[in-house]
Amino acid sequence: AVRTFESVANSGKPFDYYGQRTIVDLTNIKSNAKTPALVNHDRDQVAGFGACMTSSNQLLMKGTLLNTGSGKYVADLADSKFEWQMSAHINAGGVDELAPNKTTVVNGQTITGPILILRDCRVVEVSFTPTGVDFETSAVVLSATGNATTDNPITPNKDNAMTLEEALAEIETLKAKDAEKDQKIADLTAENDKLK
Repeated sequence: AVRTFESVANSGKPFDYYGQRTIVDLTNIKSNAKTPALVNHDRDQVAGFGACMTSSNQLLMKGTLLNTGSGKYVADLADSKFEWQMSAHINAGGVDELAPNKTTVVNGQTITGPILILRDCRVVEVSFTPTGVDFETSAVVLSATGNATTDNPITPNKDNAMTLEEALAEIETLKAKDAEKDQKIADLTAENDKLK
């Protein structure tokens, strides 16, 4: 049976890449209509394909798992309650380096340097991975009917069940809290700079 998946391929937030704070500017990010979905960025492990899109300042990917060893591997681990993360292989057309204590807005949030900002980006592939560089990514593998099964790692149990609408509302609430926290950090950083 055909299995599908939905994922957050990039959270749109800063992450650490080999010791360097980095953020992907999701403005006008490009991808193929059928972007490959691999396992651990291994081109010999094609698990499926999907379409990338941006929503709520995040890079999302919805797609289909193939009837390959890698596709079955992804589904089997998800059914065994393994929580996949995602990792997007992104090529940048340009890189801006934000100097220390300088601020700018990327993906709807104020960020403070030092940080590298990847601009004019293209998604080469997205991979299922045990641990993503961007740890706020996630993937949900769906059943053949398009519903999350009770074995799915992100499906709540009976004692903690909520509807999709409730889950989305909770996500938006958490995003708002994160944005508020980021703004407080930026305000405190600016105030600290003034005091210096």
